[in-house]
Amino acid sequence: MIIQQPTITASISGDNIKSNPQGTYIGFNASSSISATVNEVVLGINVTGSGDNTVTIGNTDTIHTEIFGSIYKHQNLIGDNTITHNLEKFYIYTLSGSFTASLPPSPNVGDSIKLSNFSTNNTGSDRQSVPPSEKIIIGRNGENIMGLPQDMGLDAYAPAFEMIYTSTPKGWVIISS
Repeated sequence: MIIQQPTITASISGDNIKSNPQGTYIGFNASSSISATVNEVVLGINVTGSGDNTVTIGNTDTIHTEIFGSIYKHQNLIGDNTITHNLEKFYIYTLSGSFTASLPPSPNVGDSIKLSNFSTNNTGSDRQSVPPSEKIIIGRNGENIMGLPQDMGLDAYAPAFEMIYTSTPKGWVIISS
């Protein structure tokens, strides 16, 4: 359903189902963070939004939120050895070329990134490693990777895996491949 004009249906005191060009607020006492926000979505009971360009689901008493389907955004990164990309949390990255991709700074426990390296065009099983001209470096950005204080090179043929931030000293760890 697309709501294009301010609408209130089945309203009782404090109950909001409304939308306008600036935001959408659904729930009992759901409200904006300030009077003039842009692209703010608020869902829940007694919920105040988080500001421009945000989605807020639940309030500070919420202890569990279930979301079905993917919460990742996909992005293709293509480059050469002069390019550095900054990775963001909750993304799926398809990588190709040769460059450095830096992990997010100041990660929180549970932040994750999914990566796949398709630098090489060779799909045969005779190729065990990516040539240096197609190697991608995962920059640690100050945090350990698999407990080591060093960057990680993707030099194997077509790896696809997920990394999750655990905490110091392990840092980012590979949890699936």
